[in-house]
Amino acid sequence: MKLKIFSFLMSIFFISCVMAQSKTDTNFSNNEEVQMTDLQIKITVINSQTKNETEFTAQLNDNSSSRSLLTKLKNSPITINAHDYGNFEKVGSLGFSLPRNDKYFSTTCGDLILYQGNQFVFYYSKNSYTFTHLGKIINATDDQIKQAIGNQFDSAVLKLEKL
Repeated sequence: MKLKIFSFLMSIFFISCVMAQSKTDTNFSNNEEVQMTDLQIKITVINSQTKNETEFTAQLNDNSSSRSLLTKLKNSPITINAHDYGNFEKVGSLGFSLPRNDKYFSTTCGDLILYQGNQFVFYYSKNSYTFTHLGKIINATDDQIKQAIGNQFDSAVLKLEKL
């Protein structure tokens, strides 16, 4: 009987360890363990005409696209040169491809999207299409986002931000 109880408890312990490991991203810095929900990225939006910089914080979604982006950001910041499209988004090439998790999705102001696997999109208005939702800007109002992204923004720098 004691052996059965011990086996049962060990099984629960093993399953708990496996589940915790599957939700954890390792090798962040110096092999420090970090969960996806604890990771955010810092976005510095740069206006080339005024040289003004605006910083935002975005929370990434837990999907293979965001995890791959985080892996790239662990090595160095990513600069995206962007252009306006349709008066509702800024689009720029990542310079590499990420896995796609495309779904039909309706955006709102502040959404961060992966389009065609290699285009990073900053939304400052609404749109509906099939693409990958990477995350969302969380520390600004819609008006602040529209002001910074909808105006003369030409580039952005993405960096890891550990809370």
